[in-house]
Amino acid sequence: MRKLHISEAKSGDILAVDIFGANGAILLSKGVKLTDPYIHALRQKGIQYLYIDDRYTFDITAWPMLNSAIRKQAVKKYMKR
Repeated sequence: MRKLHISEAKSGDILAVDIFGANGAILLSKGVKLTDPYIHALRQKGIQYLYIDDRYTFDITAWPMLNSAIRKQAVKKYMKR
């Protein structure tokens, strides 16, 4: 897996981690093959960086910084502001 800026993403890249929106919902799941419309939509939502799988870094994995339950709680508290 490697991190790249959304401007470097190309159709056919495979997501290495889930992408979450501002409300905590999953926008695209790990393993999804990117398409030009997906890339455009992610840009529109303000996503700047992606983690993708490739042949050079296929054996590198990232642990999520927050598990999904904690992420949802944090987003709920933030959205109540």
